[in-house]
Amino acid sequence: MSKHKAVCRPFRYQCKECGKNLAYPQKIDKLVCPICGGTDMHAKIYSAKTGHYVRVGRIRNFKNVLNTIKDHWSKRDLDGPDSGLIVQEFFGHKVRMYSARYKLFKKNSTCVTCGLEASFLAVEKHNTKNRATDNPNDIYHLNLYGITTSNEEVMFTKDHIIPKSQGGHNSLINYQTMCLKCNAEKADKLL
Repeated sequence: MSKHKAVCRPFRYQCKECGKNLAYPQKIDKLVCPICGGTDMHAKIYSAKTGHYVRVGRIRNFKNVLNTIKDHWSKRDLDGPDSGLIVQEFFGHKVRMYSARYKLFKKNSTCVTCGLEASFLAVEKHNTKNRATDNPNDIYHLNLYGITTSNEEVMFTKDHIIPKSQGGHNSLINYQTMCLKCNAEKADKLL
């Protein structure tokens, strides 16, 4: 038996008033910033290798959301009467719903290399360093995550089967779903 206690990832919060990032060992529903006394601290920060994201919520029934993604977008879709379907609202934030990643994840939500299955979609946006340009009306995006047996969140990515550096194209038939770890190991190799 190990004498070390299991270490879990802390819950991360950011004060919307002063911008201070805080970490706590458990989730806290009503939190007050110890710096400025602000109470608007519901956003969770998650750090992935690709950058920092502000997370505002998780969607567990992600397959229902992905099934609303259209297989083909046209110029008329983006500008026409159905353009409301292009941007949907989750957790009070606008999310752009047209993406090659979403189409791929709709087709396959399991890593083709290690077999990790997706667990949830996260509504996130890139965490900007310049708070003055941070617009609350910014469009968020969806990131797909799986949870490993050690309870670690791993982001899923869109991988090129034939890497672009070797002449591969940006098309759905050249994409495969991979977790971030497997995609980093594969790099620009053919498997």
